[in-house]
Amino acid sequence: MMVRLIGWIAAALLCPAALAMADEVVPRETLRADIERTYESLTTAAAAGSRFAVSVDLGGDNFALAHDAAAGRLQVLYRMNFNQVAEGWSWQPQANPAQADYYRYKFLPLGSRERPQGAPYVQEDLPGRPRQVQRIWHYDYFFAFDNPYDFFPRPTVEDDAGFTADIPLAAAQARELMQPGRIGMLAWARWVEPKQAESTTFWKATDGKPVDLTLKNRYLIGKLEEIWFVDSADGRVLAKLVPSRR
Repeated sequence: MMVRLIGWIAAALLCPAALAMADEVVPRETLRADIERTYESLTTAAAAGSRFAVSVDLGGDNFALAHDAAAGRLQVLYRMNFNQVAEGWSWQPQANPAQADYYRYKFLPLGSRERPQGAPYVQEDLPGRPRQVQRIWHYDYFFAFDNPYDFFPRPTVEDDAGFTADIPLAAAQARELMQPGRIGMLAWARWVEPKQAESTTFWKATDGKPVDLTLKNRYLIGKLEEIWFVDSADGRVLAKLVPSRR
């Protein structure tokens, strides 16, 4: 066991995509935690420099899987090309585009929640034309970090830059893991100031959409330390990504 452990540690230091120990397991409640409760508990207990983990929302087109049957491996990719935090506190207007990004921070999505706010009200934008308007607050949660290129090279073109791992697997195992929702993704980070941020945008109801919509973006801010890809069926850690440079 000691030889195996030493070998795994050596591989992790040499390669940014390090395979996890076979007996490492993530509790299901960590992978499927409610994002509102997670946000509240993390921000309440946040201490500068302490470590925390969040489960990444893999909906959308950023996440991709491919089975390389000839090599006997499952290729995992989470694209980061357009995951830029476009808030004012992320702007770097003086950045040289050949050396740095305009937006300092990248993000990983953590989930969304939508809440109706009270009963609909009647609005009459023109005399004799009343309409019912619903008030909705929509919350989007993100993890923001400014060290993505510790894990992958800064792209010079819009290619598939992002978090990648190759997991050695037999064909039958790979097919199982390619089922929708089977693989989960955890981000491990360490708090940095200001630890959290929030922005609010409001859209007034229109004829086409009779909804007063308030969008709240909520961010947890830290330094990314590890990415874990996990089998969500049993919590088994399939691969870990650690910084290729520090």
